[in-house]
Amino acid sequence: MSDNTTPPQIFLSYSWKNSNIADEIEGGFRRVGILLMRDVRDAKYRCSIKEFMQRVGNSNFVLMIISDEFLRSDNCMYEVTELLNTREFENRIFPILLDNASGIFKSITRQAYYDYWKDEMLEAEKRSREHLTIDFLEEAERNRRIYDDIDSFFRKMKDLNVSTYEILKGQNYKPLFDIIGLNSKQVLEEMLSIFKIDDKDEQELAIEGFIEKYQDNWHAYFLQAYFEAENKQYQKARTNYEKAIEINPKHVDAHYNLALLLEDQFADYAGARTHYEKAIEINPDFADAHNNLAFLLADQFSDYADAREHFEKTIQINPRDADTHYNVAILLADQFSDYEEARAHYEKAIEINPDFANAYYNLALLLENRFSDYIEARAHYKKAIEINPKDAKAHYNLALLLEDQFSDADGAKTHVEKAIQNNPDHAKANSFLSYLLKEYFNEDAKAKKLYLKAIGLDPSLRIDEADRVFKINNN
Repeated sequence: MSDNTTPPQIFLSYSWKNSNIADEIEGGFRRVGILLMRDVRDAKYRCSIKEFMQRVGNSNFVLMIISDEFLRSDNCMYEVTELLNTREFENRIFPILLDNASGIFKSITRQAYYDYWKDEMLEAEKRSREHLTIDFLEEAERNRRIYDDIDSFFRKMKDLNVSTYEILKGQNYKPLFDIIGLNSKQVLEEMLSIFKIDDKDEQELAIEGFIEKYQDNWHAYFLQAYFEAENKQYQKARTNYEKAIEINPKHVDAHYNLALLLEDQFADYAGARTHYEKAIEINPDFADAHNNLAFLLADQFSDYADAREHFEKTIQINPRDADTHYNVAILLADQFSDYEEARAHYEKAIEINPDFANAYYNLALLLENRFSDYIEARAHYKKAIEINPKDAKAHYNLALLLEDQFSDADGAKTHVEKAIQNNPDHAKANSFLSYLLKEYFNEDAKAKKLYLKAIGLDPSLRIDEADRVFKINNN
């Protein structure tokens, strides 16, 4: 039994606040070699309804995560009501209901959403009267249309094949496979059931039975390779991914998984590059492939221009990926000296993930060294430390800034001591503390001891920090 058909694209539409559920759903499908296209519907800079509909096309499907957060988002609700009012899409939308939105099927609990959108509409109309600008007028019109259409939306939801996430997962996504009409739906259901087996020996027997049943089918080779990689049988996994690709050359996840394997376990960077590029050729909107290829190009090929292009493509596909904003900021600052753009990406990463300590730290460095914005730099160092109090490098750099730009020797001493407390072998922190103790606190003996420790850890400090350390006579 062979099956080298390429499955239709499935778009996963959701509110970014439900990214954890989207991750779980995507992970389940990825295990069986099906890539979901993520479409964050409430990202304000996403594509228009028309563009989204063109992307979905006549042969693809939308898996829509309906949650309370989704139902209260103006972008989500405006776009989904427009989508549902388009007849050709009614049979291509598969809603997945989260528990916090289950009230939409009961009139008494559904009333909360009518009230919410009535209030939003009235507030938007008030703002539009007070500020006669295009943005406020468009907001008022959008909220008016949501309020007018929300009842129709709820009625349409009753007509669609709605499933809860837990039920859908428990059925190995069978209802979805039935709607999509995949030729290999039975195979995929069996694969998903194997992943649910907790007992390792029982799971291994199930894998053997599956492979025997579906000999010479790319799904069998893909499943075998996946578990072999999990069990660190890397050469076997490589061979079976290659067999899966030989049978189905357009299988995007086989190319992607093989690229990961070649890069991480075989240091075959050229081979990894080839398979990342092949995955992107098959599916140009494969965000993870763009992201990993960007890292590979920068780290192993010093091809920074192409790396930048692939990072930016990742952001275009998934604009709410804080890590990618952070990574492209580093690339822009280090390789292109594009500090303004780097700053914008660090700020975007923090907007998406307010607890991103490293983004605060790197932004602080950038603000201090490239913009001479010492007040903002100090604030961002402190925020990084608030999130991660054990970050020695943040304490150290804040200490330097406090002494150098704010003449705050006490604050500098406090933070450099914290740096040493968290990393006793931080040579420069020991050196800087010795300088502070001698220059500001008249503790020469302790300063000398710290300096000896510092140059023992890093002898280059005799030269590199000659003007910032306690100097010792040879005698």
